[in-house]
Formats: sequence, structure tokens, C-alpha cells
Amino acid sequence: MALVVKKVQKLFGKEEPAYEEDIYIGRQKWSSHLEFILACVGCSVGIGNVWRFPTTCYENGGGAFLIPYLFMLLTIGKPMYLMELGMGQFTRQGPPGCFNFVPIAKGCGFAMLLISINVAIYYNVIMVFTLYYSFASLQKKLPWTHCGNSFNTPNCLEFNYTNPNEFRPENATTPTEEYWERKVLESYKSSGIDDIGMIKMDLLIWLAISWLIVFLILFKGVNVTGKVVYVTATMPYFILSILLIKGLTLKGSGVGISYFLYPEFKKLLSPIVWQKAAGQMFFSLSVTMGGLQTLSSYISFNNNCHRDAIMVSLLDTFTSLMAGFVIFSILGFMAKLKHTTVDKVVAGGVGLAFIVYPEALSQLPVPQFWNLIFFIMLYTLGIDSQIMFIETVQAALHDQFPSNFPRKNKSLICGALCFGCFILGFPCLTRGGMLVLDIMDHYCANICCVIVGIVEVLAIMWLYGFEKFTKDISYMLGFELPHKRYWQISWAYIAPTGLIFVCGAYFVQSIFIERRLISGSYVYPVWAQFIGWTLFCVIIFQIPLWAYLRMRKVDGDSFTEKFHNAVKPSPSFDEIRPKSASDEPGYHDKGHDNPLALTNLQDEN
Repeated sequence: MALVVKKVQKLFGKEEPAYEEDIYIGRQKWSSHLEFILACVGCSVGIGNVWRFPTTCYENGGGAFLIPYLFMLLTIGKPMYLMELGMGQFTRQGPPGCFNFVPIAKGCGFAMLLISINVAIYYNVIMVFTLYYSFASLQKKLPWTHCGNSFNTPNCLEFNYTNPNEFRPENATTPTEEYWERKVLESYKSSGIDDIGMIKMDLLIWLAISWLIVFLILFKGVNVTGKVVYVTATMPYFILSILLIKGLTLKGSGVGISYFLYPEFKKLLSPIVWQKAAGQMFFSLSVTMGGLQTLSSYISFNNNCHRDAIMVSLLDTFTSLMAGFVIFSILGFMAKLKHTTVDKVVAGGVGLAFIVYPEALSQLPVPQFWNLIFFIMLYTLGIDSQIMFIETVQAALHDQFPSNFPRKNKSLICGALCFGCFILGFPCLTRGGMLVLDIMDHYCANICCVIVGIVEVLAIMWLYGFEKFTKDISYMLGFELPHKRYWQISWAYIAPTGLIFVCGAYFVQSIFIERRLISGSYVYPVWAQFIGWTLFCVIIFQIPLWAYLRMRKVDGDSFTEKFHNAVKPSPSFDEIRPKSASDEPGYHDKGHDNPLALTNLQDEN
């Protein structure tokens, strides 16, 4: 194994030795370029690639959905991915320090931190469910395969696979549904979000274990994290390959895959499909959450971020497609057993991961094995994203407040962050915890990321300047950015236009069409939605707040003069920004130190 790792490291290139300025600011570095790539893959490829993309693709045109998805990937996803990798690599900081390009937009960085904290809180709860099911998969008889358990109701009725046409009452429920709703969640004990009930102690224990795992991976910094990603970033592909091979050998798999890929081109005329494509691409790559800037801040200054952005974004798309084949091959097998069509068994999100798929895998020989590796795969997909969320916040504390949060206290700070998020996750562990989780996801993550992305790309490309930013990327590369017109047009025009379209469609749908937040059959009360919108405003308010503070700080006799000074890069950044190399890409000496790392580059807010 060690020999394989060494050969792969040689293929990707060994990282250059740490520069003096890295030692000066006490910033760690990835031991190799491969570690950085695996960390980026782990950051981008998450649980959503498995339980969100396949059903989103199926519901929005099948194979035809790939047309808007790939268009959004090429014009928004890849360009923003390169932009964020470049920001972190050039400034040697994650958010909000990486916004020293244009300090008036520093609020975007603080908004990213709040988004990361929010997602880290509920994302680990989802990972708890995967641990819960992994442990349950070790039982001799899987508890979600039969009725008669203490948590089952009289309505529980096992499906008769030998006689699929047997009459089933309308109120009949399956063992997998009742295991999820009555054993894992105990959601029947909650009447709604105004009565979420007590904390489930078994979930609390698993949450403590999950946060302990996160702490053990992070408390020593990227020196340990870089070794962990060799396992956590590669294992999902190994397990996906096993599930794919098994799925393709099952009867009905071809029908399932045809449902996944069958193109319905008429759906491309619907703007909702293009909105879904942009949203799926956007969240799949994990842009505007701060993780990419943070990860790239630990790589050498002259790393080829152009190559990395293309490589990881394409790998993310490949993973989504591979997951689609895995999911729908098994769903086709399930439909074959039940003598029904795939559309009758398909589900998305938690319904797919914790109800439909476990039931399907339980029909295979040695179901314990197939369920176990599936949930281990989900956990390893999620742990890398979870690491990214916490590392983003931790790095920001070190960069922005070095005297209060020195790097020598990294373990203590990491422990405090993990413990704080552990406590804040308690409401999601109650009987009505999924209702709380849905509010956090709906209001504090999805649309917030889009709005932050709009401001981020407009600020960097129009206030700082896409020409200057292109030259900065070229300076790091040591040669002119390939196909720079493609990148510049995407950055300056297509990406902001596409994100504004997604944002506008979201608000139209929320305000004029849906009006009320609905989770399944449950309609959230107005006061719960008000809390959700309040959390949304707290995150987004960071953008105008820090812009106002920046405007107050700079000199100027008029608003126009103040704004001009607030937009200009911070003095230390502008003074040491290499002028000659920016003007003539290609003069960069590969052995030259990164001058930006000589100062902390933080704004005196």
C-alpha cells in the first residue's frame, strides 16, 4: 500500500518544502500535492452526490438534464471553483482574509463562516444516522426487514415478494419506514416543531462519537488530516465500484438505469429544470462555503490551481453519474421484485438513503454486508465535508485574531469548536429534530450560499477586476492562464447572471408559489418560518455590515471617494502585490517565495 501511495504521489508531484514565510506566520502545509487533491475531492464530493443528484436528474428530464447541468458546470461551477482556489492560494488565507483583494466585500467571508458553522451542526446529525444504521447492520437479523419489533404498529406489513400482487391496505406501512420513523427518529412522539420533545439519548451518544472522530482528525492540523483523506476520500469510490458491479448483475438493473438516463427533452423548456441544474452543480462543488479557500491556503504559492480546479470539478461530476448508476440499478432490481415500475419505488434525500435503499439491499444475499458498506460509504463521504466546515472556522480564527486564537492552542480551539457545535446540535436530536434540521438547511445554507456567491464573484471580478485577478492567477502558475477569455467571460458575465437567475427563481417560488415551508405533509407555522428568515438575515447581514464598517474606517470627503478607498485592496496587499509579474505572466521564478505570506494581511476592521 505504501508503495502505491508513493507512486501516486510521484505522479501528482511532491510538494515543495515550506517557505520561510510559512514558518513566520506559523501556517502548516500539505505534505504532498496528492493530499491537497484528495482533501478537495472530499470537500466537494459529499452525501448529496449519492442521494440528491440521481433523483434530481431523474425528475428533471433524465439524460436531458445533463445538458443544463454540464452547461452550468462549465460556465459557473468550474470558474468559481478556480476563483476560490486562487483566492486562498494567493492570499494564503481562508475567509474572510482571502477577501483582502477587495476589503469592502469582507462580509462575504464572515457569512461563509456562519454558513459553515450552521451546516456543520446539522450535517453531523445526518452522519449520526449513517453510524446508527452501520451499527444496526451488524445484527443477525436486520431490524428493518421484518415487523414484530417493539416499535412496530399493527399497520406494519411486510411485502410479500413471492406474491407481489397480494392486497395491501392503503394505511399499510413497511418495516423500513417504521424503523426510520418510529425507532431512529421516534417522530410520532412529536406533534410538530412547537412540540419537538426530548433528546433521544442513543442519538446523543452517536453524535458525541461522531464529533470525537472529527476532533481527532483535526486537532493536529493538516499534517494529520492529509493522512486521513487517503482513506476517507478514496473509500467511497471503492465501495461505489462494488455496489455498481453488484447492481449491474441484478435483474431489472437495466430498466432502472434507463429510467435514470431516458431523456425528456421537452423538460428543458422549463426554467425550473435549469434552476435545479444550477442549484445541484453549485452545492455539489461546495463553492461559497469557504472550504476551498481554506484548503488552498495550505498549498504552495505556485501550485497549478488551474489544473486542480478542472480535475476535481470533473471528478465530482463523474461521481454523481456513477452514484446515479449505482442507485438506479438497485431501484430497478427493487421494482422488478415488486412487479411495479421504478417511479413507484424511487425517492430522494433521507427517504432514499434510510428507507428505500436499505429495503432494496436487504433483498440481496448477506444483506448485512451490503447495508454495512453502503452506510460506511455515506459516512466517509460526509466526514470530509464535515472536516472542511470546522477547519474553515478554525483557520479564520487563527488568521483574523492571532493574539486571541494562537496556532499553538490549535487543539484547544478545535476542541472548543467541536464541543460547541455538539451542544448546538441537540435540538436536531429530539423527536421533532428533523423539522429543526429542515429549517436550518432551507434558510441557512441553500439560498445563503447563492447570495454570497453573487456578491463574491461581482466583488472580485468587477470591483477588484477580472483582468487583475487573471494576472494574479497567471503569476502563481508561472505562465499565462490557459483559455483566459473563457474564464473571464464566465467569471464576469455568465456566473453572476446564472446565480442571480437561481436566486430570483428561489424567491419567486418561496414568496409567490409555495408561500409556506412544507416538510412531507407537515406545514410549518408562520413563527417557525419567521425564525428561519431571521437566521437567513443574520448570515446575509454580514455583507452590508462589514461593508459599512469598512466605509467608516477609510478616509474620504464624499461617499464616492470613501467607496473608492474601501474597494481598494488593503495597503499591505497592494504594496507587495508583484507588479511586474502581474503585467507580464511567465516571469515568475518557481523558487520565488510568496511575498504575501510575509504579512498577516488582515484588515484592522
